Amino acid sequence: KGALMKKITQRLLSALCAGALAASLLPPAPALAADTLSFSDTYDIANGLRYTAASSQTGDLRQQSFRLDYTPGKDVAPIVAYGNKLYGKSDINEIIDFVQKQGQCVYGAANADFFVMSTGLPSGLVVNNGRLVSSDGMWNAVGIKPDGKMIVGAPQMAMSLYSSATGDYPIYAFNKLRNNAGIYLLNSDFSTQTHSSGEGVVVRLTPVDSEPLRIGQDKQFTVASVDSAVNGSTPISEGEFILTSSKAYNNRGYTIDSLQVGETVTFRANVYNEAFADVVYACGAGDMVMKNGVMQSGLSTSREPRTLLGVRDDGSATALVHDGRLEISRGVSLKDAAQLLANKGCTNIVNLDGGGSSAEAVRQPGSSKTEV
Repeated sequence: KGALMKKITQRLLSALCAGALAASLLPPAPALAADTLSFSDTYDIANGLRYTAASSQTGDLRQQSFRLDYTPGKDVAPIVAYGNKLYGKSDINEIIDFVQKQGQCVYGAANADFFVMSTGLPSGLVVNNGRLVSSDGMWNAVGIKPDGKMIVGAPQMAMSLYSSATGDYPIYAFNKLRNNAGIYLLNSDFSTQTHSSGEGVVVRLTPVDSEPLRIGQDKQFTVASVDSAVNGSTPISEGEFILTSSKAYNNRGYTIDSLQVGETVTFRANVYNEAFADVVYACGAGDMVMKNGVMQSGLSTSREPRTLLGVRDDGSATALVHDGRLEISRGVSLKDAAQLLANKGCTNIVNLDGGGSSAEAVRQPGSSKTEV
């Protein structure tokens, strides 16, 4: 028995050596793709708002993202918030605190429009409870309809001021910082000051009635004063509107200092995209990443923190925030981020302000705080 076991062992060792030799003569096998380990947790944080936290790791590439899935017609409704004034900057925690002090409960929040770093002024459209607060700046926008359904696209706003004595004046922007590009209209939503630099014309306007400025509706003003040589910034009183242009622009022929004190003028802001005509809330947005189910070309391939909003055909929407520039999450390309939303049924997807601005906050079940 012992001799037999010795022979079997020798044969096995010989077979193993032969196998090792044969393997050494074969070409090396291709490396296997790294396995992806993933985890996600999804649950309702309110009736109509579902939260998902997801993470994955492929090799040394780690990813982490967060979604807020909104369904209209339930117990929650989306709004756009920015604080009391457009000029200046606030982080997401300050905005949540501001909204809750107005008597509302914030269950989820995400950053939105791109903004001017030096002023905090939003680049695009702002509509607050049906009131036009800032023009679209020729950017895309997110809109919220009266029934709570969401839309994304280009509002394509056009604005003008009409005087029966001197005709039409094209308005370049509403509540944006003045430069030499055209005629600007400002009110106290902008700031307590115009923050203008250089010399310009300032026409102070008094509203004929207390109705708010709305898209597609005429708003009449009485010309209170005309000053053709105002240097630098000037105060904006509460309820007052200021029509202003730089001296360089006024010299091109659209001379708003030709307006007469006491006359009535009419302002109108229209949108060529009629879907935005009745939005009750709106904010600006960046490039369309997917349009009517078609992924757009030329998308950035760099891995960055991202914030995107995807909208479905039924008006429901998903806000996606993807972490980046961290060991725990290396960021994601625009196309890959959009694909995550497309996989959830979104057909129109817009890029919001990513990078260091990307942030999402939620109120976890049982908690009294809405936290990033």
